[in-house]
Amino acid sequence: MGRAGYMQTLVVAENILSLIKGKNDMKVYKPMHWLEGSIKLTLGKKHLALYASERPGRDVLLSSNSGKIDIDVKQQWRQFGEDVRSI
Repeated sequence: MGRAGYMQTLVVAENILSLIKGKNDMKVYKPMHWLEGSIKLTLGKKHLALYASERPGRDVLLSSNSGKIDIDVKQQWRQFGEDVRSI
């Protein structure tokens, strides 16, 4: 649910900025079910399982051994715009 909340926040922030600028072109939130409904479960330090629903009646379950001790958590922080060079 965290991904869905994050995606909704982006739309809300754009709408607030538009109103501040005196514009009336509000964005409409359109869910991305395959992304927002997915679940990533870390299993130990290097393994993970990922579940996603691509479309009704089509589910995907993947497992992975990333080989990285933290499953590349720096990538997640990069996606939020953080500078991770010093970490």
